[in-house]
Amino acid sequence: MKTIPQQILLILILLPAMAMADGDVCDVFAQTDDQNLQPDETWPTLPQDAIEITADHAEINRSGEGEVSGNVRLRQNDSALLAERARFNAETMSFSLSGNVRLVSPTLELSGQSANFLSTNRTMNFSESEFVLPGTGRGAAKRLDAPEKGIIKLEEVSFTTCPPGNDDWILEADRISLDREGGNGVAKGARFRFKGVPILYTPTFSFPLNDARKTGFLVPRIGSSSRTGSEVQIPFYLNLAPNYDFTFTPNIMSKRGVLWQNQFRYLTERNTGRLELDYLSSDKETGEDRILGSAYHQTRWQSGWWATLDASNVSDSNYFEDLGGSVGLTSQTQLEQNLQLEYNGSNWSFLARVQNFQTIDDSITDEEKPYTRAPQLMAHGYWPDLTLGLSAGLDSELVRFERNLGVTGTRLNVAPRLSLPLGNPGIYLTPTLEWEFTGYTLENTLPGEETNLSRNTPIFSLDSGLVLDRYTGGERNLISTIEPRMQYVYIPYEGQDDLPVFDTGVPDFNLVQLFRRDRFAGPDRVGDTNHLAAGLTTRLLDPDNGRQYLAATIGGQYYFENQRVTLPGVAPMDRNSSDVFAELDFGFFNRWSLGLATQWQPTERTSQKNVVRIQYKPKDDRVVNFAYRMQRDELEQTDLSFSWPVGQNWNAVGRWNYSLPDGKTLDSLVGLEYESCCWAVRLVTRRYIASRSGDRDSSIMLQFNFKGLSNLGSPVEKVLAMGILGYE
Repeated sequence: MKTIPQQILLILILLPAMAMADGDVCDVFAQTDDQNLQPDETWPTLPQDAIEITADHAEINRSGEGEVSGNVRLRQNDSALLAERARFNAETMSFSLSGNVRLVSPTLELSGQSANFLSTNRTMNFSESEFVLPGTGRGAAKRLDAPEKGIIKLEEVSFTTCPPGNDDWILEADRISLDREGGNGVAKGARFRFKGVPILYTPTFSFPLNDARKTGFLVPRIGSSSRTGSEVQIPFYLNLAPNYDFTFTPNIMSKRGVLWQNQFRYLTERNTGRLELDYLSSDKETGEDRILGSAYHQTRWQSGWWATLDASNVSDSNYFEDLGGSVGLTSQTQLEQNLQLEYNGSNWSFLARVQNFQTIDDSITDEEKPYTRAPQLMAHGYWPDLTLGLSAGLDSELVRFERNLGVTGTRLNVAPRLSLPLGNPGIYLTPTLEWEFTGYTLENTLPGEETNLSRNTPIFSLDSGLVLDRYTGGERNLISTIEPRMQYVYIPYEGQDDLPVFDTGVPDFNLVQLFRRDRFAGPDRVGDTNHLAAGLTTRLLDPDNGRQYLAATIGGQYYFENQRVTLPGVAPMDRNSSDVFAELDFGFFNRWSLGLATQWQPTERTSQKNVVRIQYKPKDDRVVNFAYRMQRDELEQTDLSFSWPVGQNWNAVGRWNYSLPDGKTLDSLVGLEYESCCWAVRLVTRRYIASRSGDRDSSIMLQFNFKGLSNLGSPVEKVLAMGILGYE
């Protein structure tokens, strides 16, 4: 017999009585293998590129040609060919297989009646085959040529991502090339069918095989609203390079015209950015051109410096009301244009900025418009672990304020501080002494008013806290904590009515602001105070994963003296204590979570703010939310939302945001979703406040998603995710 080349390991268990030492053909039997065995760690390791052959029966002649039959398996590396019969030539390293032929590999599964395999370059061709790309899709072809690497070529082929037995959508083509490494496919003479109905024909059709970005049309977006009419958006995506791309979207609106939306994105080792330009020529409703432009860019250096540009501008103040499509956009009053340079080091941080605002709310007067900062220079320093355990800090700012109306000028603010942190991880006491200097050089003042003003203010604070914890016992063995905190602050009174107010206001007072030393945000005012702030927090934690089952906090401030410094037109507060704040977050049960918050005014014995949040989420695919929000003399709202399965593959969604004082619905939506493993459709109708004057808009959003052809997020999904807490 002729020796078989070493590249082939012929595994045959010979029966000694059947051995034919000098015959032309060897007739032997082998141990039966499991033909359904998949490539996994149970397979023994083979030498690189060696071929293992197992079968029930084998015949081999002296020339190196042979035939095997019965549970035939050819294995090379991590791939296997399974068949009923196979002929092979040891010289050419070629195989011809027939009878229920299958290829099993990590990246491709094929089946057919016959196949050829050339092991030297691991090239296969199948006839009348069916194929599966694991995690991608499946199909059938009259002929298939599949090299180990490179492009799979198919003739008279069909392809879908639907599971076997389901051809809800199918792509048919005369020829298809599948580039597994490139992650995309190209079809010639392509027809697309949905539910058996042909809806598309194209001479050439390109589609992705994975989540990688690829040039082509994205899923069209269909909808309507009372302000824009029927809408059809047809995004076209250009994958210009691995690190930059461009999306061009004609948005066809029956009542407005065509809004041309353009977005360019880029990413390099140090830079990232986004440029957007939306343009509507001769709006059918107003007759005017409508433009929205925005730019975002950031450059980072390894030295700790980075630069950021973030700017937006619109052609008119009603742009978002007419074309925005969401409450968040229509409620905007200012658009920011900001260019800044920043540095963060171990002890110092710097910021240099030029900042401007475009006011898009016509009800804002010139006196109320924000100032332009041109420029603003800020430096912050912090030095811990100094001599005697001291730590030091410095906050400083130099800024030029510009505006067409009112006082303008330059402001310098310098605030050094010195602290002495005492204590250990469970308890701390930190006295801090700070001195704040603020100086002004003013212009456009009234006759007789000073143009050079300054203020010097000392600030003393004593901050203390304690963390006590213990195991609660029981089956879960949770940790409970008690965390009291107290802070005393003294700032002497100094008259400041002659100082301008460029950018200073009073932040919303809540638990986050409870331990602020100064009640004003911005250095134009330093609030005189002699108060004690106190808060108490308790938590219930799982020590194994850190999950918080319960958190409850209560706190407030007590004033030893009346506060006299105010903003222009605001009367001083004549009270000996602040409002009392309390919050509770409870999530002990896996399905339920509860959040409560209140702001209580003890003098008038009334609630200033109340928040109630309840969520029921028994599984990832279903959730019900209820919320109640009240802010005295401003708003009182309820908010109910849900996402819940209503049948196999069907899901109902809804939201109702209602204003109790007005007796009006602020935002409502209801919709249905159908999602299978290979396609989805979402239909949502919505009615919401679309302008600052309270005008309403109604819209209908419809979106199809044929999985495997596009996985781009849609506006429908974004609206549901923003409106329904916990929506998945």
